[in-house]
Amino acid sequence: MKQFSKILLIAFFMGGMMVTTTTSFAQVSWKKPLHFLYKGTMKIGQKTRSITMGFYWDDNDGSVAGEYYYGSGKNGTISFVGSYDHPTKKMTVNEYVIQNGSRKFTGSFSGLSAKGWYKGVWSNSNGVKMHSFALKLAKVYKK
Repeated sequence: MKQFSKILLIAFFMGGMMVTTTTSFAQVSWKKPLHFLYKGTMKIGQKTRSITMGFYWDDNDGSVAGEYYYGSGKNGTISFVGSYDHPTKKMTVNEYVIQNGSRKFTGSFSGLSAKGWYKGVWSNSNGVKMHSFALKLAKVYKK
């Protein structure tokens, strides 16, 4: 009987953990199918925020586009467009919002994308470098 109560307690505890972990993540809807998914962090002062960045499929012409979100994604995604220079591995993506039918750029990620990492600095819309970031390639999607 003592063994049965231990098993029951463990099962109850594990079941509670499963419910907790599955309900704590927001479901993010990407606007287009993704090719690459990066996950990592941005250092903002003394705080660290998690970032997930998805890149859309492209034709390897050096132009990139996609969207990203902070934390769980419950506040939605932020769109971006940018460029990747293959010889230097430098990538810059500019985030934007749509206002009155046109893009208003609100900041940019700039850094190196090599060996499965995208690392660099986020700058505000005035070009002031504000926060460092490091994102690791988490998934490559198939068409």
